[in-house]
Amino acid sequence: MSTYKKIFEKSQAILDVSARKSEAWFLDQIKLLKSQRVSPYYVMRGSADRDRPYAMIGNLYFFGYNAKWKDKLPYWDQFPLTMPFSIHTNGFTGLNFHYLPYGTRAYLLDELLKINNQKIDETTRLKLSWEKIVAVSRIADLAKIAVHRYLNSHVLTPFRMVEPMDWKAALLLPVGKFTSSTKKKVPEHTIWSQQNG
Repeated sequence: MSTYKKIFEKSQAILDVSARKSEAWFLDQIKLLKSQRVSPYYVMRGSADRDRPYAMIGNLYFFGYNAKWKDKLPYWDQFPLTMPFSIHTNGFTGLNFHYLPYGTRAYLLDELLKINNQKIDETTRLKLSWEKIVAVSRIADLAKIAVHRYLNSHVLTPFRMVEPMDWKAALLLPVGKFTSSTKKKVPEHTIWSQQNG
């Protein structure tokens, strides 16, 4: 065996161990965040270097929102986590991952990455369209649950862009803020069970 190959295999083994340790660390951090009751305020505070004045297709954003038809909707998310796939003159349509249970969010993101033949790195931005999404039958129903239209005039905060390397962590943050037409807080699990029922 060549010296080069030995070095490569040793490096690969170190990377594998490091990846397993990173995953364990990541899961521990999610548990910690949940126990500390992470809020939308927590996500939006701090440096504004990730704030954007408008949303772009294929990026992931948190933002504050006040639904136009809030008096008629059974519930809506005041703090969406959305990946736009269509831009309109007055807003955009995107996938709001908060309408899906945590495991389903991760599955949908993985499938979207496969559609784009991409892995996550600091430059990742997905090329999405509704046609591309529904063409993949295994995710079409999930995507329909998550699709929502947003009006720029009802966005209450800058768009806090989530860096691609943080997408999976963002999916697991318990910050969905569902509210009913009576202004009563609606637990996420209630949203998920109504969709499955």
